[in-house]
Amino acid sequence: MFRIPSIFLLAFQSALLAQPRLKAEEPKQSFGTVRQRDPVVLKYQVTNAGDQPAIFERYEVTCSCTSATIPVVPLLPGKFAEITVSFKTDAAIGLQDRVVKVYSNDRKGPLKLRFRGIVNE
Repeated sequence: MFRIPSIFLLAFQSALLAQPRLKAEEPKQSFGTVRQRDPVVLKYQVTNAGDQPAIFERYEVTCSCTSATIPVVPLLPGKFAEITVSFKTDAAIGLQDRVVKVYSNDRKGPLKLRFRGIVNE
C-alpha cells in the first residue's frame, strides 16, 4: 500500500487554507444630502487580512452613474489600499442606495461596498 508522508499532507492542507481575505474598514457609507449634478466621491480603505496577496480583478455596478478605481497591483497580506467610488448625480433624484462589488482572488466572493444618500433638485 502506498502511504503519503504526513509532512506532505500538512503542506498540501496549508496551501489550500492560505488565501487572501479582503475587508473594508467601513463597507457602508453615507454621502448625506447633495444637490443634483454635485459630484459624490467616497473612499473605502480595504485591508488584506489573509496570508496571500490579493489580486483585484474587476468591479461591478448596477448603473453607469457609478464608477470605481481599484488597485492595479497585488495587495500584500496585512497591507491596505484605497478604493475610490464616484457617483454622478446628474440623473438622480431622491434616496439613492448603491452597491459596488469588487472581485478579486478572495474565495469568499466579491467585496461589497455600499453607499447611500439623498439627491435634491
